Amino acid sequence: MTEPVAYPKIYQKDACGIKYNVIHMPYRNKNLTPEIRNKIRQFYRVLISYGDFKQAYYIATYILDENLHDSEDMRLLEALNCAMIISYCRPFSGNDRNTDRKIPDLPAFFLSEISEDEKEIHAVVMSDRNTLMAHSDSSAHDLRPEVWKIKGHRIFMPLKNDTKAPLTKEATIIFQSLAKKMLHKVIIEHKNREPEMLPFFSEIEKDQIIEEIETKNG
Repeated sequence: MTEPVAYPKIYQKDACGIKYNVIHMPYRNKNLTPEIRNKIRQFYRVLISYGDFKQAYYIATYILDENLHDSEDMRLLEALNCAMIISYCRPFSGNDRNTDRKIPDLPAFFLSEISEDEKEIHAVVMSDRNTLMAHSDSSAHDLRPEVWKIKGHRIFMPLKNDTKAPLTKEATIIFQSLAKKMLHKVIIEHKNREPEMLPFFSEIEKDQIIEEIETKNG
């Protein structure tokens, strides 16, 4: 059995001058095999994705509970719609592309066992994220400038698609179900992977935990 790794404490300061402990990332340990380091990277993505899917599910639930689709002022709905889609898409969005310590996206099997409606919503929100929300894709905007002649006046009209239009209520209900399924899949995957991963992380005793907290709080 692999012995727990004891990494040295490395303190840095955040923007407020508070010291915090930087835990050495085990997937950067060159003494481990590439296979093990890859498994650890995959485990990191599972851990990170929990927060992403939880936020997406909570936002979708708030939108539906507060009946925001029926509001005359759509600004809050538009903002929350953008936030929930970006959160949901993070685990699938080619993260860490510009680093040699890449944490991979979630594997394809996470999208198995979802309904056809949920597959369609997944495709729609991934497209929206890539063309409208995280980027400003010209083809998605489909800009069509025109000059309208009205009563002798020439009025310039930059017609384009409504790129801020949120998901419909029906689509948001499906999205909520999808985000909840992804959240549960991440929890199950965490539970399945954790026993194999535990030996590769440093063990911290109770007294050290208290010391860490006291150091961070100054």
